[in-house]
Amino acid sequence: MKEASWDDLQLFFHVATSGGLTGAAARTGLSAPTIGRRMLALERATGRTLFRRGPTGYLLASDGEMLFERVLVMQEA
Repeated sequence: MKEASWDDLQLFFHVATSGGLTGAAARTGLSAPTIGRRMLALERATGRTLFRRGPTGYLLASDGEMLFERVLVMQEA
């Protein structure tokens, strides 16, 4: 598994906590399509499915939940 950049992990955090790309875009100032591409790239880089995408937004998959816990610890450090 390739390491993710801190910038991508912060975007991942925003998508996870806002439940989708629109909320993450509002928090970061990046466009929703840009964030979506970066989340797909993060999934490819890690070789993991991080989100379950649906009509109501993005929900964390089991691998996403594990990564989310790691990102929380990193943010607190």
